[in-house]
Amino acid sequence: MAWIAKDIHGNIVGNFHGPINEEFVGTELIDGTVVASVEEKEDSETNTELSLEDKRRRERKIEFSTTLDLINPVWYNSLTEQQKLDLAEWRQAWLDYPSTGVRPEDLSFIEV
Repeated sequence: MAWIAKDIHGNIVGNFHGPINEEFVGTELIDGTVVASVEEKEDSETNTELSLEDKRRRERKIEFSTTLDLINPVWYNSLTEQQKLDLAEWRQAWLDYPSTGVRPEDLSFIEV
């Protein structure tokens, strides 16, 4: 049996094999994402190529691994209030990217 874990936006945050484990709901992952639901995979989900949304999620994961995941509190606290707002909007745009298809432009001050 295969199952998937999703965040509050319905984005897949993990694929698993074995008995479904609903104890994962509410678990915070390394990147700060919280698992909102776990579902059994449909046969079509396990036997097909990645969907466009899943490809975009992968792209987002790579982007975050080289930016947001590397941000430390000292660097973040050195940002202006406007930069913090811009960063929050940029992050949300990336979170929405799989469903909207609108890829956020790079922020000039993110060079971690």
